[in-house]
Amino acid sequence: MLEIKKCQLVKEKDLTINDLDENEAIQEMIEQLKWDLKDRCGFNNIFNEFEQVTVYMNYNMFKQDLVYVPLHKFLINFIENNMDYFCRIRTSESPFINTTQLYNNWKLMTIKNRRNN
Repeated sequence: MLEIKKCQLVKEKDLTINDLDENEAIQEMIEQLKWDLKDRCGFNNIFNEFEQVTVYMNYNMFKQDLVYVPLHKFLINFIENNMDYFCRIRTSESPFINTTQLYNNWKLMTIKNRRNN
């Protein structure tokens, strides 16, 4: 079964431009800006909403065929495109178990469907 890679975050440390070459410093600033923008745009809330909705899907409260077809690409792409952010907000207190489970199931279904076509 596919799993979302375990998040490995680098702990913050005091860095100056003298500690990094210029490209690394710029890249680090860009990454920090991306995270700040995602925070300000409410990505944490989006993932919390996913978690609430995925409970219903994981426990078959929706007919899977009706939901999978129109939504699987969006959910998979959104999580994959924002994996860095998703990994950062996942903690032992908020592991996003249902979102992870649905992502894994739908990703596996997508792969199987590609092989069969």
